[in-house]
Amino acid sequence: MRTASISKFTIFTILILLFTICNAQSIANPRKYFEYVNKAELAICDSNYYEAITNYKHALQYLKEPFGKDIYNLLHCALNTEDKECINLCIVKYKERDYKLPFWMDNFREKKIGKYFDSIYAHNLTQSTINYRYKAFIEMLLAKDQSIRYDLSEKTIIQWKKDSIIYSIDSINMTLLKHYIDSTGVFPTESVVGNEDNFPSNPILYTILLIHYAADVGTQNVFSNPINLNLNQQVLSGNFSPEIYAHLCGSRGYGLDGIYYDNPNTYVGKYQIKGEGIGNPSFKLSDKSTWNIKYEEIPMSVEEIKAINKKRDNIYMESNQDFLRKVRYLVQFDYPPFQLVNNWFLAVEMDY
Repeated sequence: MRTASISKFTIFTILILLFTICNAQSIANPRKYFEYVNKAELAICDSNYYEAITNYKHALQYLKEPFGKDIYNLLHCALNTEDKECINLCIVKYKERDYKLPFWMDNFREKKIGKYFDSIYAHNLTQSTINYRYKAFIEMLLAKDQSIRYDLSEKTIIQWKKDSIIYSIDSINMTLLKHYIDSTGVFPTESVVGNEDNFPSNPILYTILLIHYAADVGTQNVFSNPINLNLNQQVLSGNFSPEIYAHLCGSRGYGLDGIYYDNPNTYVGKYQIKGEGIGNPSFKLSDKSTWNIKYEEIPMSVEEIKAINKKRDNIYMESNQDFLRKVRYLVQFDYPPFQLVNNWFLAVEMDY
């Protein structure tokens, strides 16, 4: 028994070393990374988890720190195919980023592969890569962002005064975040500060701060010299989600990159979204539920589709057609087991 235990530990250690070496030797190429991730997600739509894993493995060669949603999807594929190598790699990333385990883990718990996962996960001693001081700073900004909005909702104040206070808080928060980034020289990626609620399928921790500030700038025009976080360049470097950046540019009108966008999405009714922005496709949502999405696609001309796809390609996003294929797949489920598109933006127009 002792010998078998040591043998398993040795094999697992070798796998971690190989993963580290491969990452170190790989050439960073975010475009290639997202191309393979898109292929993997389309394979998932066909329930071809073996092909999805092959494409995820290719993707991992081109980006040292994969995005949380891709780790999340890879783990589900690995459990479905009983790919222990990929399961081990995902466990390392879950440990490094303090991720919570997915709700669908219960589906595997009584199976042999689920017991294998639990055993490896329990004994894995990988240290977290999260910068807890950085994360605590951002959480302080988030707490201030939410508390002021809650306090104002409980008070009877003229709306323009409420707006003025909110704009002021949003500006202070973004100024402080920019100063922290500049002073540390470290951009807050998912591997540095984590994701919302420590779930890999959620957006990066501070997304709501960006959304609030971008809306102030892009739709309210309240700041003459807005903060520039160079998000476009961070996307192209593989440090920031193209999908979130696209949402900021499209729905909010400002991508925190020094550029204003004059064509935010057109909303007709609360859940209709027309694909006029840099990254948002065309569909209409008729159900507020984040998970059980009902939608109606809005016909678009060939010229419109080409224009949107060109913009999407510039920031490494999949085509509008591929995006809608993923949406059609997801709406089959009450609780989608995969995170192919960000439901956080897909289902509900934010009204924080």
